[in-house]
Amino acid sequence: MTVFSSNIFVMSTVAPGFAIFDSGFLITVAIIIFAGLFIAFINHMKIDKCIKSFRSDIIAVYLASGEIIKGRLDVENTGVELIFDLPLDNTRRSHILYKDEYDQIRFFVRFHSDLDARRHKKRMTVMKKTYHPNILRRILRSIGIFFKIIRDSLMDIFMAFSGRMKTANPAYASNEAYLAKANREAVSSVDTAHNPILEKYIGNKVVCSHTFNGRQYDVRGILKDYSGFYLELLDAEFIAEDIAISAADLVLPRSQNKVRGLGEETFRVAVLKKDFRLNLYKKRIKKSSHDRIAQ
Repeated sequence: MTVFSSNIFVMSTVAPGFAIFDSGFLITVAIIIFAGLFIAFINHMKIDKCIKSFRSDIIAVYLASGEIIKGRLDVENTGVELIFDLPLDNTRRSHILYKDEYDQIRFFVRFHSDLDARRHKKRMTVMKKTYHPNILRRILRSIGIFFKIIRDSLMDIFMAFSGRMKTANPAYASNEAYLAKANREAVSSVDTAHNPILEKYIGNKVVCSHTFNGRQYDVRGILKDYSGFYLELLDAEFIAEDIAISAADLVLPRSQNKVRGLGEETFRVAVLKKDFRLNLYKKRIKKSSHDRIAQ
């Protein structure tokens, strides 16, 4: 473009169709911001709820190697830290286990004897709410599971939408790296929101099979909760050749531990009788017990 005036001769050239803030650039900025916020939210949600329930308590981590690390637990989405009361070797004050090292963990153990009066009282409150929960608590748990299923569905919708947009909009497709990262975070964060078999035994004593070095051992306790990767048992007991655990709560990796069945007699009925009814069996398992837990 050339501009003439009486005193000034100016020649400037502007490339046709060029703009600093064109639509492609704005889409890129929006995607980066959205992906960053989305990943931050996902990372916040990725702390396992079973491990998180032991946060700030003194626990012992039993490793597959036979080593036992004991300290006060701090949990983040990238791993756990055990903070020692006294320095180890006069230098180390804590030990960190990163998430990619979780496969080395055999148990998270919280011994009741390691709880102070305040934490013991808090645990007993949780225990009373957990063991044979009443109908109101089961309804609230079902509502929570419903919203988790909705959350997982929204992640599926996001992944399907991003795949559709890559083919429909070239500017969107050019930011595939950001979208791929967000998709990976979404997939890795999807937890097992609902397992009907396990859900039936929440609040009941169960028997789990623990697999270690090709052998199986029984672990007994009250099933408090579960996630996609862990089981949480209260008042657990475990006996093996090298380990004896009692008067403790456990968090167990599901890769090595599976709930095998009910571990208590909730009602007197012969399940092989001809008049056995499955719906009655399920109803009686969920029915609140009148047993009181000793203080």
